[in-house]
Amino acid sequence: RILSKSGGIEQGSTVLVYGYPETGKTQIAEAFMAEAKDLIVMIDSEHTFRGTRFREICESRGKDPYEISKRLKYYHPDDWMEQEKVINSLEEFDEDGNFLKVGLVVVDSIMKHWSAAREWHGRDKMGRRAQMIRAELNDLASYCRRHGAVLLLTSHVYETPDAKAFSSLESIVHPPGGPTLLHFPDYVIFIKKFRDNVRTARLVGSPDLPQQEIPFILDISGIRDMPDPTERMMAFEMTSKYGEKFLSGKVSQKGPSKEDYKKALKSGFISPEEAKEKGWLTDEEIEKIKIELEELRKKGTSIKEIYEEMKQLQ
Repeated sequence: RILSKSGGIEQGSTVLVYGYPETGKTQIAEAFMAEAKDLIVMIDSEHTFRGTRFREICESRGKDPYEISKRLKYYHPDDWMEQEKVINSLEEFDEDGNFLKVGLVVVDSIMKHWSAAREWHGRDKMGRRAQMIRAELNDLASYCRRHGAVLLLTSHVYETPDAKAFSSLESIVHPPGGPTLLHFPDYVIFIKKFRDNVRTARLVGSPDLPQQEIPFILDISGIRDMPDPTERMMAFEMTSKYGEKFLSGKVSQKGPSKEDYKKALKSGFISPEEAKEKGWLTDEEIEKIKIELEELRKKGTSIKEIYEEMKQLQ
């Protein structure tokens, strides 16, 4: 519901799923693999893929795990160099020389080896590493475009060490790779733990869909809706409230005071007409501020200087 207007992942799209451990990233990937058609490529850098678990997911979804295994190319690179070699050597043609039809390419997770490699530790190497990662992502995307495949990437997270109090979770928790990774996918999904076995999938980046959040659970089939409709409704209501706060653009829990509106008017963030029309300030208050501004202008004080003064007062 949060990956396209018609449901599911559109062919040729790239999706990044990131989140804390045990939020279900690998099980999401395996559920997508169970539903994919044509050739499936699984690059398992985490070494967390288990055949017995994948068989459970397939069978619970009414899929034949043995038929799917014949269409599955599985790789488990041990470092970033092996990962690059795997990506650059993905097959283009079948045994008869026909161009391969690929349904899904999964990399779980894309940043595991890049983050762990000692040779890339240190700020002086970040630029070069970013270039290498961009090249690898472009190689993956190019392969998927040629073969009409969906590209699904998973990633673990790190927390911003200098986060301020009351910062949103999305501004604190990021996937390793920074803008290099976040600018690449069509859809970016942040997975969080909710209550008990409930998880939430938040769409934080998309070219054509609004930011939103969907609750789901982990079970034998990998991922699915909450079975109890009343529980599902309550979870939707709770995540909707959180989502409204996320999209509101507010930076404070408390509402703005008269003094805040006066500062905004003095700094030029709102006009006298807007302050009057929306009832933020009275005619008397607006007139008083106009007189103060006029006196400041006579002294040669610019709006920018007034704004800087207001910031110092805050």
